[in-house]
Amino acid sequence: MGMREHWREEWKSFRLSAPGTRFRERYQRMKSVPRPTHERVARCVCGVLTVLVGIVLIPLPGPGWLIVGFGMTLLAQESRPLADFCDRVEIRFRAWMERWRRWRASRADARR
Repeated sequence: MGMREHWREEWKSFRLSAPGTRFRERYQRMKSVPRPTHERVARCVCGVLTVLVGIVLIPLPGPGWLIVGFGMTLLAQESRPLADFCDRVEIRFRAWMERWRRWRASRADARR
């Protein structure tokens, strides 16, 4: 299996996981396969650098928080507490988005 197919399969299994368990399941999948230490260290370094770049970009217009979130998900592959944190954040974010959608729909209905 090539790298593209591997990434596609990983994304599919991540996407099909239930919200609130995705990051922990991804963490467990990553831990179940023996990986070289340098690969794990490289992932952690990339995650930390991505989070730091995102933090620098937060005050600027653009995707600062999105970049921080991406870095956190990279780090969550190597840390169970961080994977659990990402699962909790996902649940809260989904609840917030649902409230926002209902609010937006009620405002659209009020304008009619």
